Amino acid sequence: MKTPRRARQTAPASLADWGEDRLVAALTQGLPVDAQVLVGPGDDCAVIGRPRDARWQLLKTDAVVEGVHFLPAEDPRRVGWKALCRAISDIAAMGGTPAHALITLAAPATTPVARVQALYTGLRKAARKYGVSIVGGETSRSPGPLFLSIALTGWVVRSQCVAPFRRASPAICSTSPAGSAALSRAGISTSIPASTRLAGSSPISSPAP
Repeated sequence: MKTPRRARQTAPASLADWGEDRLVAALTQGLPVDAQVLVGPGDDCAVIGRPRDARWQLLKTDAVVEGVHFLPAEDPRRVGWKALCRAISDIAAMGGTPAHALITLAAPATTPVARVQALYTGLRKAARKYGVSIVGGETSRSPGPLFLSIALTGWVVRSQCVAPFRRASPAICSTSPAGSAALSRAGISTSIPASTRLAGSSPISSPAP
């Protein structure tokens, strides 16, 4: 008598199998939004307002994770700068101006206090340079790794908003040189030459320690 074959078991899909775009599409499908959500998930940041308003609100979150976006040995002042500037860059990509930020920090209990203070030195420096008010946030203990999450608001004049429904054709805009994220993990500061900047823009580069 033959032994019946066992059905082949398929491993559940992992995040690596799906990738970020597919995951975000699945998670955001059917989310409740009201009529004032002009741009929702999938773009540089959310755009909130009524179509005839003179200016619209911008909302953005971003995170940097130790071991993913920066190395453990990286100068924490650079990490703080980078964390806030990533969010500022997306506000700028919509033609907007950053306004108010909330900072969430999670770190192991063994993290030196001086390291956390240095993170905030970088955050403060970026906030002062780009006119952002840091108005609060949250701190939590983490088993590791350390991470910073930024929630940032901004605003944009309606006629200057670079939103999907206002783009005549696809455009690529950058506030830092291509590859600068990878270079920053090696502790290399980068900036945009004046001759290559978009008109009216300014570079978001890593500060000197």
